[in-house]
Amino acid sequence: MKKSVKQSLSMGLLCLPFGVMGGLVFGLRPGSSQDLDVSEIAFALVAAVSSLVSGMLTWFLMVIRRRHLKVWRGMLAGAVAVIFAHWLTLELMLIASNLSRVVGKGDPHRMFSIFELTFGNIGLTVLSLLVVGWWLTIPIGSILGGLLILLQRRALSRVPDTPA
Repeated sequence: MKKSVKQSLSMGLLCLPFGVMGGLVFGLRPGSSQDLDVSEIAFALVAAVSSLVSGMLTWFLMVIRRRHLKVWRGMLAGAVAVIFAHWLTLELMLIASNLSRVVGKGDPHRMFSIFELTFGNIGLTVLSLLVVGWWLTIPIGSILGGLLILLQRRALSRVPDTPA
């Protein structure tokens, strides 16, 4: 596996547990029974996948591709990964809602349009970021990004130069 993929995967894997926890905490409905509903499990899975993908993608585009291991860049990449993860989680849940209506578990005439999927999700993302993003998830992503930069710098400083 290429070094750039490993480094990007490391950010995705750091984000993954927080996506799972966030998906479980915010996907569970208050007062629900002990048994998890399919939608609650789906939300947790989608949040986990979204955090993995967004962490990997933003880390690759903002840190690895730029070849700058600066702490501020890692913190910015972590914050952007969180914002992208919020958007991607909600987008995938809206698409899943449409698919469930196609399969027959809902009113097929009340599917989300492309306009609603795109612009409605921006509003939901902003709301999500206002509720938990600005005080919880964005700072966590920034801290993870800064720490990963420090770890990757340390790992690179220990690797001896190989002769060409």
